[in-house]
Amino acid sequence: MKVLIDTNFFMIPFKFKIDIFAEFKRISDENPELYTLSGVIDELKKIAPLKTQFFKELIEKNSVKILKSEGKVDDYIVKISKNYATATNDRALRKRLKEKNAKIILMREKSKLEFA
Repeated sequence: MKVLIDTNFFMIPFKFKIDIFAEFKRISDENPELYTLSGVIDELKKIAPLKTQFFKELIEKNSVKILKSEGKVDDYIVKISKNYATATNDRALRKRLKEKNAKIILMREKSKLEFA
């Protein structure tokens, strides 16, 4: 399974102390391939500049591959969503993904991840 991680999902380990990477393995039948977008990295730098090193280490430690993206992050995620299970808590983005019948992973009860 290929998992595409949105900006808000990188905040979960910091805010809720959930190991999202262990959770990806738990909900997947296989060892998931993890991806994010260059635009997500840019957003993380803007919204949490003091946590940039934390996010960089999280990405490196968990072998998250960074895909070059163009335009608005959410638009690009929707564009490539057929190839990935998208990990996001963004309601507007989830609605757009559901319209495309894309797989979605979200946080439930501030304690675990599951498919929507």
